[in-house]
Amino acid sequence: MATKAEQKAFIEMITPYAQADYLKTGVLPSITIAQAIQESSWGTSGLSKNHNNLFGIKSTNDWKGDKINMPTKEWNPIKNVMETINAYFRKYDNIGQSVRDHSDFFWKNKRYTATLEAMKTGDYKKSVLELGKSGYATDPNYGDSLRKLIEGHQLDKIDKGQKPDASIYIEKANENGTYGSNTKEELDKIPEKETLMDKLNPMNETNGMIKTFLTDTLPSIGFVIAGIIVCTLGIVFLFNNEGGTEE
Repeated sequence: MATKAEQKAFIEMITPYAQADYLKTGVLPSITIAQAIQESSWGTSGLSKNHNNLFGIKSTNDWKGDKINMPTKEWNPIKNVMETINAYFRKYDNIGQSVRDHSDFFWKNKRYTATLEAMKTGDYKKSVLELGKSGYATDPNYGDSLRKLIEGHQLDKIDKGQKPDASIYIEKANENGTYGSNTKEELDKIPEKETLMDKLNPMNETNGMIKTFLTDTLPSIGFVIAGIIVCTLGIVFLFNNEGGTEE
């Protein structure tokens, strides 16, 4: 068990990452920090110390990065006990990558839709409840464990506090390694007129592609089709006139 000093140091270390990630993805800092504590045992697990995986995310079929096979404890609902098994886990170059992939993991898996919707309200209690139902962990008490961590260490104050200046937190996060693709320049380009969740939702890239298609590509295609139709009608008209002259 980590000492109080070690716990304080771990929270202070990961908070800048959680804050920076919130600005990009909308995942509550309290959830990110609580899960990092729970999954990495305050950063002392072999997976976190040796491979920068703070959240115990396994290597799924769509994972293109490095992976490592390690023992892990999972709940056996039939025997009603925790058992040790071996599984492949994702490896990261630094803590920043782990934090960013944690949020990407939520956005890319539909089973976390209810969790993300709860986070929009800023309600950590509802968020951990939905997260517990999502199947992130096999432990039936997972959501309640996260709630106790958040309340025991007052992590919800980070959610309710004044939103940090993006550049400051990105700079702090980058001190220990590059933080994903979330750069100050990228954040500065977000138009102020967008809604909060528009700014936070990484799926905006898809929305942007759709908007570009509707406003730019589609009209261009329409002009091309219209041109083809006009040319076709012109050819038909000329052909009919020529046929009439021969008669």
